[in-house]
Amino acid sequence: MSAADDFRRALEADGYTVLRTKSYNAARERQRVAEALLRAEVEHAESVRGWARDCIAEERRLSARCSYLYALAMKHGATAEELRGPIEPTPSEGEGE
Repeated sequence: MSAADDFRRALEADGYTVLRTKSYNAARERQRVAEALLRAEVEHAESVRGWARDCIAEERRLSARCSYLYALAMKHGATAEELRGPIEPTPSEGEGE
């Protein structure tokens, strides 16, 4: 028996896990990669939330503008039917005629 084996047994008896350097380094690398992937996912989620906020704000702005223009046109005598415009036929309705 070598001194290293004696130390290993003593450490294991005290509840410690003894790893070889290669195993320890591999575990550290896996942990580093997992943390990097988590950071990337968090950053991506924040980016997507920002993009969604911008899209929703733009949609609300356009909706408000359309409502304003619709009301203005109605005030000047346009009817709702005129403002709706012609109904576009669906592709199945327009075929074969």
